[in-house]
Amino acid sequence: MKKHFICKVCGYVALDGKTDKCPVCGKSGVFEEKEDVFKEGGEVLSEAEKKHVPKLSVKKDCQLIDGSVAVRAVIGDIVHPMQAEHLILEVTFYLDNQYLSITKLSAQSLPAAVALVAGGKGAKAQVIAYCNLHGRWFNEIELN
Repeated sequence: MKKHFICKVCGYVALDGKTDKCPVCGKSGVFEEKEDVFKEGGEVLSEAEKKHVPKLSVKKDCQLIDGSVAVRAVIGDIVHPMQAEHLILEVTFYLDNQYLSITKLSAQSLPAAVALVAGGKGAKAQVIAYCNLHGRWFNEIELN
């Protein structure tokens, strides 16, 4: 079982293991180590996994800012529902396991988010999607 540090205040997962200060809520000394903080999809996806594992793609030179790379996340091969009682609350982006950005979603949002990276050659992007009923789901992609 894999262990990660998670912020007790906002739920941020420290993939890089840095626990001095949470980059999302700004609090210090609030991390605890837990097992199985998120789920990853296997090679054969169950129906639940098909709705939760972030489906990632990379668009080089996205033209919003010269030289930027867009990391795009759509939540689920079967698009996740976005209803008040069952939705994706947030999508957190990492670059080589270091925090990059977080997108908060609501029932009025689509289950998708984008993060822009400067260059990113040789890097990997990681994404964690948080479902209010089924927890955190992880995926990663190379930016080459």
